[in-house]
Amino acid sequence: MSTKRKLAALAIVLLAATAGTAFGQMIATGKLTGTVTEANNAPLPGVTVTITSPSLILPQMAAVTNEKGLYKFFNLPSGRFKVVFEIQGFKTLVREGIIINAETTTTLDVNLEQGTLTETVTVVVVSALMMMPSRTRVLNPWISKTTLNRPDGRLKNL
Repeated sequence: MSTKRKLAALAIVLLAATAGTAFGQMIATGKLTGTVTEANNAPLPGVTVTITSPSLILPQMAAVTNEKGLYKFFNLPSGRFKVVFEIQGFKTLVREGIIINAETTTTLDVNLEQGTLTETVTVVVVSALMMMPSRTRVLNPWISKTTLNRPDGRLKNL
């Protein structure tokens, strides 16, 4: 094979290999970040932040705030989002209509209010099969005088 053909084949292979990367970079995405604090503006770690949107491929995405109360979502499609902040001992906060634009970072800082501690009890009822002694009522007097459990299998009148 000539040198020109080798170079042409190599160029085609490299072009094909980088085409997917270039196409992937054409889809612009945005970011959502923020800080969750409590009433005295102290960072609140361990808060579950859940986002939902018709723009998402998955029904929802979730993240947990770090020790500084920070959360981050990357590679989000443009659209309107619902953001829910939850942690035990605090009131759940819901923010709807949060707009994420391509190639921008949207910052959503929130302050959670303390709530009452709630306890959920789940009761599961399992019906038990009750073992009741069965009573067999014999309607034919002849059968009641016959035993069927002979070793030779023959019936015997009593």
